[in-house]
Amino acid sequence: MVALLFAAGSPSLEILAVVATSGNQTIEHTLPNTRNVLSYLGRNDIPVYAGSHGPLLRKQVTGGHIHGTDGLGDIPFPVYPVKEEKERGVDAIIRLIMENPGEVTLVPTGPLTDVALAIRLEPEIIKNAKEIVCMGGSLTHGNITPFAEFNFYADPEAARIVLSSGAPVTLAPLDVTTQITLDRKRLDAFETHHGKAHDLFAKGMEFYTNTCLHMIRECPAMHDPCCIAYLLDKGIFKGEGHTLTIDTDETKETYGKVIDKGEGKTNVLLHADPSRFWPLLEKALTAQD
Repeated sequence: MVALLFAAGSPSLEILAVVATSGNQTIEHTLPNTRNVLSYLGRNDIPVYAGSHGPLLRKQVTGGHIHGTDGLGDIPFPVYPVKEEKERGVDAIIRLIMENPGEVTLVPTGPLTDVALAIRLEPEIIKNAKEIVCMGGSLTHGNITPFAEFNFYADPEAARIVLSSGAPVTLAPLDVTTQITLDRKRLDAFETHHGKAHDLFAKGMEFYTNTCLHMIRECPAMHDPCCIAYLLDKGIFKGEGHTLTIDTDETKETYGKVIDKGEGKTNVLLHADPSRFWPLLEKALTAQD
């Protein structure tokens, strides 16, 4: 939700489409959540496509214990008219990239199921996508198991396909996203600004803050918004080139773990400057109030 708020309020980014997939909750929740956020912002010009209903192979896992029974902090929305897109999300990904070679950046912030399917269905998108900027994985420790980050654990096989595809990938792992955290003082400051986008941000982050403090004893990290911040100002982050793959042996406790094979072409973000992140987010929210 915050990544959408961030992107929608940044004029230098054009959102061609959003593909809702199962992740923190099932698609029965995440699809209407996505539509509701964009309708609330008055962005009905952005088509929302239905993505995958579950991972490629593994049994589905969700994160309702952190993100609420609906996956979005149980925020009440008005009843909006529903615009159903008939095209599948994976087909929309392929079409938009092939129609705009070298211009489209994919920003997956959940399990990589749909991106992996798109690559398998149309391998030409590998060389026609401008970049894939995704949040997932960790080079050190996990947040759903001691070894695995949630997005990659939710579909390790898909993550392996994407990271091994040869597509230009920039990865924002837990190593960097946990460097940008929303503490109580900053959230209180955000809540002093009243407007459409600020109010939605505050409602969502109140829930997320409370669950993070209760469940993991930490302030919430701005995981997915790091991807948008990177698109707006690459200087916020410092990265290194690595060759990565994913442990896909479901019999092991390391299932979903990132395996670092050393130097390579995947741009892994490892250091962030939070002081440059927050003004960008504030500007994007204010633009939509």
